[in-house]
Amino acid sequence: VMGSSFTLPTPAPDGWLIAGDAASLPAINSLLEAIAVSDSPDVPVMIWMEYQHDGEYALPLRMRDHHRVEWIPRGDHGTAIVDAVRADVFDAAGYHGWVATEAASTRAIAALLRRDYALGRAAVKAQAYWIAGAI
Repeated sequence: VMGSSFTLPTPAPDGWLIAGDAASLPAINSLLEAIAVSDSPDVPVMIWMEYQHDGEYALPLRMRDHHRVEWIPRGDHGTAIVDAVRADVFDAAGYHGWVATEAASTRAIAALLRRDYALGRAAVKAQAYWIAGAI
């Protein structure tokens, strides 16, 4: 996957839970392309995409017909994406999680995927792409 040493897990997961934003969009698209050409291209993929500006909807997200995306406005405190991931909880044992958002959100979402989605530590790749308030 672009920008990291991440490779698709073996054996292939039963599905994917992906959380990101405009900063991580190139890596997300790289991941989606890798899934599409993998041995399991038709597994479920859920994507939570945080946006700051309405124009970010125009950014190309390389989705397939069976992928589901939820666009979440960042808001003042950046907790909306964490709340959205929490609201969609299901037993996702067998899935793999990939998270790349703001640092605090990345930590919170990774914890949710491990604990509430039953993924476990090895099934979650999380990397903060930026820190709120740092310039």
